[in-house]
Amino acid sequence: MARSRGRPSKILSDEAFALLLIIPLIVASLALTIFPLIFSLWLSFQEQYLRPELHFGFAGLLQYANVLQDPLFWKGIIVTFRFVVESVLLSALIGLGVALTLNQPFKGRGAVRALVLLPWAVSEFATGIIWSYLYRGSAFGLFNAILLSLRLISNPITWISEGFAVEAISLAFAWHMAPLAAFFFLANLQFIPKDIYRQARIDGANAFRRFRSITLPYLRYSLMIIAVLTMVYASKTIDIVLTLTGGGPGFESSTLTNIVYVRTFKELKFAYGAAMSWFLIVIVMALVTSTFVIMMRVGRKAR
Repeated sequence: MARSRGRPSKILSDEAFALLLIIPLIVASLALTIFPLIFSLWLSFQEQYLRPELHFGFAGLLQYANVLQDPLFWKGIIVTFRFVVESVLLSALIGLGVALTLNQPFKGRGAVRALVLLPWAVSEFATGIIWSYLYRGSAFGLFNAILLSLRLISNPITWISEGFAVEAISLAFAWHMAPLAAFFFLANLQFIPKDIYRQARIDGANAFRRFRSITLPYLRYSLMIIAVLTMVYASKTIDIVLTLTGGGPGFESSTLTNIVYVRTFKELKFAYGAAMSWFLIVIVMALVTSTFVIMMRVGRKAR
C-alpha cells in the first residue's frame, strides 16, 4: 500500500491540548461573569418605567442618589458589617480549635477529619434549614429540648429574637465555614517544625506562650486567607438569611445582599437594585483590600 506523501500531521503538545480544552470553559466563565456585571452597571444608570410596558431611560446617577437616601440601605450596611465581623471571628476561632485538636494524635483521627468536613459540604440553604430546627423556639427545637431535659430552663427560649438575630445567622454561617478554616490551619500546623516546640518546652515556655510565640506567627498567612474568604462569602450570602430568619424580625438581620434581593425581586425595582448591588461590590472590595493591608503590615512587624 502506497504511503501518502502529504505534510506530516502535527501532534499537539500536552500544554496545547490542555489549553484547547480549557479555553471554552474560560470563555463560558467570562461570559457568565462579565456580561451580568456590564449589564447591571448599565442598568444602574437607568430609570425604569412600567407604563405602558417595562422600559428604561438614562437617568445618570439618580439611582445611586436614591440608594444613599434609603434608610434601609444604611441599616443593611450596619447589619452586614456586624455579620461579617462576627462570622470571621467565629469561623477563625472554631476552625483553629478544631485544627489544634485534629493536629494531636488520637485513635480514629482520619474518620473525625472526614466528619469535620461535612458542614462545609452542606449547602448554605441546607445549613439554614438545619439551624432553624436547632433554634426553634418551642420544646421541639434541639437547643431547647436539651436544656429542658437537663432542667436548666423551665420554659423554651426564643433564640432568634430582635437582639440575637444577627448572632444567630453568624453562628450558623461560622458552623458552615469553620471546616474550611480548620483544614487551612491544620495544613499549616503540620509544617511547623516539632523541634521548635521541644526547645520551647526545655526553655520553660508554657502552652499559652508556645501558642502565642510559635503557633500564631506560622498561622498568620492562613489567617489572612480565611479572613478574606469568610469576608467575601459572608458579604454575598443570602440563603442562610432567607431560610433562617428571612431578614427578620423586621429587618434586624437583613444584610445588604438580602435588601438588594428585596428591592430587586420583591419590589421589582431593577435599576435601583442594580445600583445598590454596585455599592455592595465596592464595600466588599474595600473590606478585602483593608484586610490585606492590615495583615501584611502585621506580618512585616512580626518579622
